[in-house]
Amino acid sequence: MSRADARREYEDRKERQRELNRLRARLGRLEQRIHDLETRQADLKVRLEELYASGERPWEAETLNRDFDSVRGELTSLYREWEELSTALDE
Repeated sequence: MSRADARREYEDRKERQRELNRLRARLGRLEQRIHDLETRQADLKVRLEELYASGERPWEAETLNRDFDSVRGELTSLYREWEELSTALDE
């Protein structure tokens, strides 16, 4: 292997490592966002159950339902992105 080839190989390894580090950092941020949304979703679920059980403040239940649906939609998207990133890191 020539010196130029060795240098190119070294640079390729460094670039791959930088890319892996970027993916890992992105995955970490994504996992934190998922955790935050899952916590919010659980809180919304409890609050909705309490509102439905009491039969009071139906307007508040409507708002919470919209929030719950929004969180669920975002989580679906984030789970998909998490799967893609995890697969990319496994390769």
